[in-house]
Amino acid sequence: MVPLGTMGDINPFLWMGNLLRNRGHEVTLILAATFEKPANVHSLGHSVLDNQKEAILKNPQLWHPWHGVRILFSFAAAATEQIFHLIQACRRFDMENVILAPGTAFGARLAREKLRLPLGTVHLQPCAIPSVYEPPAMRRGFRWMTGLYWMWRRFFSFMPTPLDFYVRPGIRRACRSQRIRPPKNILNQWWHSPDGVLCLFPSWFAQPQPDWPMPWIQTGFPLYDRAGPNDSLQVPDDLRKFLESGSPPILFTLGTAMRHPGKFFEIAARVCRLLKCRALFFTNSLTPRPSSADIFFCESYVPFSWLFLRIRAVIHHGGIGTLSQALIAGIPQLLMPLGFDQPDNAARLVRLGVARILYPSQFTVRNVAKELNALLTRIPIRAACETFARRLFLEDPAASTLTFLENLSHSDERSL
Repeated sequence: MVPLGTMGDINPFLWMGNLLRNRGHEVTLILAATFEKPANVHSLGHSVLDNQKEAILKNPQLWHPWHGVRILFSFAAAATEQIFHLIQACRRFDMENVILAPGTAFGARLAREKLRLPLGTVHLQPCAIPSVYEPPAMRRGFRWMTGLYWMWRRFFSFMPTPLDFYVRPGIRRACRSQRIRPPKNILNQWWHSPDGVLCLFPSWFAQPQPDWPMPWIQTGFPLYDRAGPNDSLQVPDDLRKFLESGSPPILFTLGTAMRHPGKFFEIAARVCRLLKCRALFFTNSLTPRPSSADIFFCESYVPFSWLFLRIRAVIHHGGIGTLSQALIAGIPQLLMPLGFDQPDNAARLVRLGVARILYPSQFTVRNVAKELNALLTRIPIRAACETFARRLFLEDPAASTLTFLENLSHSDERSL
C-alpha cells in the first residue's frame, strides 16, 4: 500500500490494511518519512519513502491556486523511482502480490507495468476521477466549464494538463531506467489502473458517471481515524477538561498539512468573541495564541470520530477525512477551501444542504459570524445533517471493499 499524503489520506489505507490483516493477509505500507510511524499503524509492516515532504509542507506556495499543483505533482514525479524500488524490495515470491495506491503514486503504476503485479487505484475524492459529464468544481474561475456542451468538454479533456507538464519528465526517467515505454498522456493512460479502481465515497456524495474508468467499484467513506494499538483512545487530559468545563465548542482546523494558516485563527478568535462561543483550534503551525479561557489550542492527534460528537460545528478546509467525520457526527460545516480537491468537496456538501462556503478572500469576521450563525440556527440545515448522519450510520463499505481487494488481478489490457 502506498498512501501518499497526510493523515486524511493515510487513514483510509490503514482501514483497508486492518481489514486485510484480519482476513489473514500480509500488509506492508510505504510511507513518506514525515509520517514514518503514525500512532495507528498498529502491527502493519511498513517501509519508509525518503523524500522532502516536510520541506514541501513548509512551502507557503503549496496552497497557491497554481503553484500548489506544480509543487504537488513535482513531488509525486520525483518519488516515482523510489516507490518502484520499495515495491520491488517488498515483493514476496512465496505468495501473490497486489499493490494499492492513489493515482499520484506513479511508482506503483511503473511496478505494475514492469513486475506485472495487479494494481488497484484508490480514489478518496470524486474530483480524482475527471468526467466530461460532471467536471469537478476545482476553482471558481473554472465554473464556465460546467456550461459547455459535453463534446467540447471532451475535446478539452484530451489537451495537455498540468499533470503532463510537471510529471512527465520524472516518469520518463523512471520508465527509461526500467526499459518501460512511458505514457504519452498521464491522465488518460496512467492515472487509473486497468486492473480496477476503488472509489471510497458513497454514490449520494458523487454519482457515477458514464465515462468513469472500467472496472470500478464505489463503496463508501472509510470513517477510520483511531490512534494507538487496538484502537485505544488517547486524548490529552487538558482537552478532556476543556470539553467538560462548558458548552460544546466550535472547531477550527485547516488540516495536518497546513503550516501557513495566515489570519484564519486570528479571525476565528474574533468571531468567537463576537458570538460568545467557545472554540477549539487544531493547528500544527506557530499561530499566535490569544489569552482566552474559551479557546483551546491542540497540536496532538485526536480522532475526529470521538471529538465531533462533542462539538457544535466545524470550520475547516474541506478535506475528505474531516468532512466525512462531520457528516456521520451530524454537525454543520463551514468551509474555506484552499486548493486541490477541497473546492469540489465543498461544493458537494453545499448541494447536500449541510454546509456553507467562504473562499479565502471572503473569510472575514463579519462573513464567518453570519454564516456560522445560520449553520447553528436554521432548521433545514440541522435536518439535512441528521439525514446524512443516519445514512452513513447504516452504510457498511467494508464487505464490498474487501471483495474488490481480494479479487484484484492483473489485466492484460495495456493503456500505453
